[in-house]
Amino acid sequence: MVIYAPVENPSYKVALAALSVGISVVPIRPDGSKQPALPAWREYQQRLPEPEEVKEWFTHPHRGLALVTGSISGGLIALDFDDPGVFDAWRERVRAERAMSGLYRAIAEGYEERTPKNGRHLLFRCPEAFQTGRKPGSQKLALRPVPPPRRCDTLAETREEGGLIIAYPSHGSVHPSGKAYYLLRGSVAEIKTISADQRDRLYESVRAFDEMPKTLRSQETPSPVFHPRSLTQSSIGERPGDLFMNDPTVTWESLLVGWDISEPIQNGDGHLERYLRHPGKVGPGPSCTLNADGTNRLYVFSPSVGLPVGRYYTRFEFYAYWHWSGDFKEASRALAAMGYTRKGCY
Repeated sequence: MVIYAPVENPSYKVALAALSVGISVVPIRPDGSKQPALPAWREYQQRLPEPEEVKEWFTHPHRGLALVTGSISGGLIALDFDDPGVFDAWRERVRAERAMSGLYRAIAEGYEERTPKNGRHLLFRCPEAFQTGRKPGSQKLALRPVPPPRRCDTLAETREEGGLIIAYPSHGSVHPSGKAYYLLRGSVAEIKTISADQRDRLYESVRAFDEMPKTLRSQETPSPVFHPRSLTQSSIGERPGDLFMNDPTVTWESLLVGWDISEPIQNGDGHLERYLRHPGKVGPGPSCTLNADGTNRLYVFSPSVGLPVGRYYTRFEFYAYWHWSGDFKEASRALAAMGYTRKGCY
């Protein structure tokens, strides 16, 4: 019987190279599902695999390779252009701007690959963005409206905390097209590091290609009425916002009265994500998503919502922005008047 030696597998060689520079990796099934070839892979969001684990994974000659994005991999982020035309237009625009041209060139020289659908992956590290308690989740930077039930196509998105990005040299049946990921420049060992400010400017340059309708919110939802339940856990904070967040009656459904909320759909990171349309939304596409990064937060990507875009909201943050224009003090006072005080919750 012939035993396949993993050293012959190009994915194994790149996996070891990634591991040597602190990037977590997992194998991908060669069945077109784009899913990890493991019963469970979440632990590799928290720890790097051992070299012996990686060796065992790639004794299978046809498995692909995925890099785990986020803090476990030193703040690794993947910018994924699904639409090649949007990538070409974005690249031409940033090349015309001196600062952005230099940023793109630096990132691309570190790692740029072509996807099987002729899109692009740009990989970079931004450890500064992951130094806060709330790690940044994957974001949809540019969408295009399409008829229901899909409602929108993703043109460009990111993979951040807890995400996966399938990478070179994955090929064959790893992708449903049967085509390969092709490295254009750089390598996993040459991935560049950028600042949080550069990351923000990079994202803004991509959001300029979002094609969702930019209409203003035409009507408000009714102000919700909450009835605080008894909250006795000693770990709960004293502030009205903390008590509000720990009230089991305060769900997204209770906050988003009148919104159109889709059924949960498993996204590329394995999270059950829901798409939403706010009341008065014009056009076929959604306005935001719920649980895109597995944290049960609302992510707003369309300016039509009337909230700051490109960020995640907890339920309290949404309440403060939606009903009090982002005035957290006034929102807290209003919640206290509704009974969200330590005294009121006993």
